[in-house]
Amino acid sequence: MLAWPQATIADESGREPSAPRRSNQVAPASAAEVRSRPARSRLPESPALHFAEFLDTGAENRLISPAKPEARLVFWQEDVNEGEEISVEELDQRLQGLEAESAARKRAAAKGFSHRVFGRIQADAVTFSQDAANREQLGNIPNGTDFRRVRIGVQGEGHEIYYYRLEIGFAQADSQTKRRPRITDAYFEIRDLPWLGVLRVGQFREPISIERSTSGNDITFMERGLPQAFNPARRLGVMAFDHSANEKWYWWNGLFAQNSTAFGEQFGDAPRVAWVDRAVWLPWYDKPSEGRYLLQLGASYSYQSIRDQTRKFSSTPEVKLQYGAESVIPNFVNTGNLLMNDFQILQCEASTVLGPLSFQAEYYGVLVDQPGQPTVFLHGAYAFVSYFLTGENRVYDPIQGIYVATKPYSEFFRVRTDRGIGMGPGAWEIAARFSTINLSDGNVQGGRLNDVTLGVNWYLNFQSRIMFNYIHAFLNRYNQPSNADVFAMRAQVVW
Repeated sequence: MLAWPQATIADESGREPSAPRRSNQVAPASAAEVRSRPARSRLPESPALHFAEFLDTGAENRLISPAKPEARLVFWQEDVNEGEEISVEELDQRLQGLEAESAARKRAAAKGFSHRVFGRIQADAVTFSQDAANREQLGNIPNGTDFRRVRIGVQGEGHEIYYYRLEIGFAQADSQTKRRPRITDAYFEIRDLPWLGVLRVGQFREPISIERSTSGNDITFMERGLPQAFNPARRLGVMAFDHSANEKWYWWNGLFAQNSTAFGEQFGDAPRVAWVDRAVWLPWYDKPSEGRYLLQLGASYSYQSIRDQTRKFSSTPEVKLQYGAESVIPNFVNTGNLLMNDFQILQCEASTVLGPLSFQAEYYGVLVDQPGQPTVFLHGAYAFVSYFLTGENRVYDPIQGIYVATKPYSEFFRVRTDRGIGMGPGAWEIAARFSTINLSDGNVQGGRLNDVTLGVNWYLNFQSRIMFNYIHAFLNRYNQPSNADVFAMRAQVVW
């Protein structure tokens, strides 16, 4: 028997739940009944709904069965229990499920650590178009294909309060050692500690920025915005983080080896460390809709002690291609190696979700202290808007304080039945972003880059999606303006 995914629609009150529910207690409504409801009380029409209406015979009993594919499609479109009381039997089933989960956790704790394998594959194709001035400044940029990320890892819990994660990347080489495979995440956590909350030790991302904290699997565009050029990479360190009991406030405090490689290596007599603080406020989170409506605000500060070594800030126009250990796309803006005592990062962020519509923005300011030279100020920002044509919304995890994967109301499928073709559309999202970075101040003349990006995301399911990005890059380098257009596509699967 085919298993048909179910999409959740709004109840008669107009509330749009954010996650699907299933029930076999009540027979589902017909397609005609669904279509007769006000527009605010149902999801946008889909090919499957039209197909179900065409096949609907008007039979009184529409239980799901192999003999009635049209009833299965009607059931896929309608959630009849939304807004109704939960039966005693269903409550008992849920209680039994919770008891079974608790017993499984206790068994796992008695045995030690649990283990779960995870991974991701992201394959990119990129095409460039440059004007004459851009080609003169940067040379001819080739088109190409590349695996942006190919990673596999294992994570698990044990003894009630411990957690670990190890992930290895095979596609991208380490920027310093030029080696691959390389370690991305490798850390260990102790949870539920008094005062500290969660203590994490190992290699992981420094906690700056909502976009940087969002997994590369779940960001809205293929690459993060231009200001991410200021963000440090993963480093060896220790961090304590927690949130308030009402899940309104979140905080992260970390100490890192400032110049460690992707293998945790850093040597030298002078202590080169980085201190990072981040705080997030969630003043509005609509719990009945599981975060379909929310407002999030945050800020970060980082002090990076260089101790008379060189660092540089640089960026491509929000797209990456690598051959071996080298990028084949030149940096459009680049400070070159700067001798520094230290630099400081100040960052602020805001995001909101209003059903299928969402906004997000960040600003970065960076103060660079150079020996024998005046302090320079570099900065960058981005803002984007996204909209789900199929009615879904961006999903915020109120426990972790980050955005996570969106689950389509209906997964993509297309099957042939004895009465025709049944199809689910998946989820469709459109997005637009403006991003800017300025690497010129005083004796530092790294250039200024502005990007306008348009994106289309097709979520086949919550683990697979296809992404399309068009980027127009406006470059001003040494007071010489130039332009480039980038067309990029990504196919992604995670597990």
